[in-house]
Amino acid sequence: MQGKKMERGTLVLSLAGHDKGKVFVIMQEAAETYVLIADGKTRSVSKPKLKKTKHLKPLNAKIDLDGYEGVGGLTDGALIKEIKANLKLIGG
Repeated sequence: MQGKKMERGTLVLSLAGHDKGKVFVIMQEAAETYVLIADGKTRSVSKPKLKKTKHLKPLNAKIDLDGYEGVGGLTDGALIKEIKANLKLIGG
């Protein structure tokens, strides 16, 4: 797990697979070594991708996904905006 805990809302960089080099958000933990990730473009919030944590590198940014619970839920557009805003903050 790269030494950091992979928590819901953490921005991660894919290190392997067809999506190598892309930034995603952890939507939820699926099992001990798997998480569900989405980016709002190639992987929507409604159909997140199952990915092994060893193929992900956590970035120094986190999105508060719980804040979208009462607003009708997180949309793909909102997720894309959150990712872009956080990447600017961390210099990505």
